[in-house]
Amino acid sequence: MTTEMIPTNEMTPRSFFGGLANQTTHNLTSAVSAPTVASTYDHKEVTMKTQISKQHATTLGVQQPTQLNTTFNPGVLSRAFFMLTLIIAAMVVPAAARSCMTPPPNMVAWYPFDYNTWDISPWQNSAYPVGGMQFNMGKVSYAAFFNGTNSYAEAPDAPQINMGTGDFSVDAWVYIANSNDETGSRIIVDKRSGTGASLLGYSFFLYNGRLGLTLAEGPGHPGQTVYLSSTTVQPGFWNLVAVTVSRNSPTGGIWYLNGSPIDFPFNPTGHQGSLNSPGAPLEIGAIERQLAAGGDRRWFKGGLDEVEIFNRALYPVEILYLYHAGSFGKCK
Repeated sequence: MTTEMIPTNEMTPRSFFGGLANQTTHNLTSAVSAPTVASTYDHKEVTMKTQISKQHATTLGVQQPTQLNTTFNPGVLSRAFFMLTLIIAAMVVPAAARSCMTPPPNMVAWYPFDYNTWDISPWQNSAYPVGGMQFNMGKVSYAAFFNGTNSYAEAPDAPQINMGTGDFSVDAWVYIANSNDETGSRIIVDKRSGTGASLLGYSFFLYNGRLGLTLAEGPGHPGQTVYLSSTTVQPGFWNLVAVTVSRNSPTGGIWYLNGSPIDFPFNPTGHQGSLNSPGAPLEIGAIERQLAAGGDRRWFKGGLDEVEIFNRALYPVEILYLYHAGSFGKCK
């Protein structure tokens, strides 16, 4: 087993209430053992958490400000508006989400895995299954289940899934049977090409149960940055995981778990260049072949349902609607 240190840029995300998180580096394990395939799946829902735990601040080493700053700060206003939106949405959404919801605009990929690997977004960039991928009942109708050893889905390269310098979002329902199936890196979607300093693109994944995102712009840029949440996805349930990225905002990276923002925003502004990876396919459940050192493709093990990509940062209320739509899903 080999371990690679992937340095991160300076990441000092501000919390919604102030403070700075310490700069971190993340030690990613590149060799992942394949646990036993679970034979049954217990479909449950996770209770939505609408408040940010103070323990998260402790985990990230947040330092509280020592002086009162009376200077007008538009970031504080935007965070206050953000939280107000969540409070209002939390009261309104549950009553409204009793049927399928209209898909949010700017969707560039939508893989519901309803016994196939079709992309039913307007772009219709369908994938094809590889290896031992199976279909079974999921969160919304059927879902794709990956064995953690050789199964994945691959869609061809297409302009709409190359994010360029723009904002974007990725979300999916994920089911992990047990904590052993979360060890190491487990890819949800990967759209990258090249290696080393020439690495280009983006990747959304789980790392030891934590949400992860990689951004890389190739030569002439600082190299890839790996961002990780501190909160972990609990196994044994269907969980809605999402990340939204506003590239020009120092608090523009937001993690979501089951409809609610978690932890602290991360700073994606160190990657202002293009994320385009021409020729690279979109991989679901594995990394692209040329990135797989020693054949380890960081296979996902478990269920994926309603995998979606947007070429903008979704609003918090939209993520909340996606969660509360539950098994109704989005209208097709």
